[in-house]
Amino acid sequence: MAVTPLSRRWRWAVLGVSGCAVPFLGLGTLVGLALVVLLMVIGGFGYHESRTPPPLPAVPVYSAQWLPLAEATAAAGGLNRLPNPLWVAAVATTSGGRPLDRTPAGGYGLVDWPSAAAMGAPQTALADLGAAIRAHWVPENLQATLNAVGLTLAPPAPGWAAAVKSAITALEAGPTIVAWPLGANWTAHGWVYPHRRILVAAVATAPVGRPYQIAWTPPVTVCAPPPPHGVGGPHCTTITDNVTGRDLMRPRVVTLHTAPGTPVPMVPAATDPKAAGLVYPGAQVYVTARPVVVSPQRPVSVTASWGPGVAVSTTLPGRGFATGAGGPVGPLPPAAANPKTLDQIWQTYGAGIRTASAATGTPASLLVSEAYWESRGEALSYAGPTKACGVWQMFSPGAFTEFAPPGTPPAACADPAIEVQAAAADFAYLYSLFGNWEIAIAAYYGGPGTVQNAHVTSGMSWAQAAPLLNFIPDPNAGNTATMTQYAAQSFATATAFAASHGLPPP
Repeated sequence: MAVTPLSRRWRWAVLGVSGCAVPFLGLGTLVGLALVVLLMVIGGFGYHESRTPPPLPAVPVYSAQWLPLAEATAAAGGLNRLPNPLWVAAVATTSGGRPLDRTPAGGYGLVDWPSAAAMGAPQTALADLGAAIRAHWVPENLQATLNAVGLTLAPPAPGWAAAVKSAITALEAGPTIVAWPLGANWTAHGWVYPHRRILVAAVATAPVGRPYQIAWTPPVTVCAPPPPHGVGGPHCTTITDNVTGRDLMRPRVVTLHTAPGTPVPMVPAATDPKAAGLVYPGAQVYVTARPVVVSPQRPVSVTASWGPGVAVSTTLPGRGFATGAGGPVGPLPPAAANPKTLDQIWQTYGAGIRTASAATGTPASLLVSEAYWESRGEALSYAGPTKACGVWQMFSPGAFTEFAPPGTPPAACADPAIEVQAAAADFAYLYSLFGNWEIAIAAYYGGPGTVQNAHVTSGMSWAQAAPLLNFIPDPNAGNTATMTQYAAQSFATATAFAASHGLPPP
């Protein structure tokens, strides 16, 4: 059983208190304590390693593990106007994203919060931080807002905004990665690698998401007096002080290469228990698909890639973290960033599509077609409730959270394996409303209320509904096709794909 830094420190605290109390304890109690210590050693709970956790980088790269939680917190609190680097920077400049066994003197939990309820509860800590930002919000003045929030931390941090801004700058400098061995022990001399195959984990981010610009301080107008005997008024210039950059995004591909150069894919996975205390269990962690040999004689490299020209690598044994260069580089993640064909969509997401189709009755061919027309098969990242998300471009909170499994966080719409369940359930619901797959497609595109407001009713044929739906829903949102056009093209694509792949037609 792995021993986390949190549990280690509490155990040492208990032993320390017990040691201070020895003069006042009876013989039976002393025997009991000795037995407890013996059992701890036998059971592998005895702490014989350094109490210092593995060194974390000076730049806030390791805090990339908190990105999913930060995005969900921002969405739940209506703070999506703030870029996700700000939330990660807030973590980096307080607790540093380190294990959550903080002390009252340094504040509790993830962001040095004064309330003990935040200890070991990162959701609570970030939610409290979001509430403080809203409570101290100064319009068009993020610096004043954060400075006020800094005074609510423990201990108070006047000028906290400057530290956060510096961390944002570091995050925007380029892609970052952290990798660590799950099957090795940490000692004062570094990682001790076992003589067996182990799993390797990594987290990484790069500033390649949506561009943002937020006012750090309000614009200032400076006017130079006109020259003597000049004609006209003074020359005025508006000086702006903005924070600009791109949102952080998780990598598209993470790969480990062994010493002989053999590639080993790394897949998104739940946090390994051996990493508990160092990595938030809900983080997007990538783990090798199979155990590998890692040693000074057989080092490995771990590379995260976001697209052409955007990648960063690190090595083990070694520091385990690295920062790339190049500033906030592209590409942006539009639908055409790395388009997939219908066959590629089927190959990539086919297993999840089959399962969702069988569970809901939504034709698999329709889910393939919709993935193509909505995103060209790209799992676009979560950007808040006002932006469509994922392969099937669902809004979250909204249709995604309505039809996803109960308790699914809003940001999970970027996970195709989860989103396909919600998309299939949504289509099944729309079909139950209208009794026609083409009308259901139109409702998926423009909303069921829009379809009903067009006087389309249940049991109506597509020939009857099509003329009523021949308009663009919400053109201000960027829609260019009418509901009739959209439904017709997706239905035709699904029908053709079903015929070519032996699937039931819609």
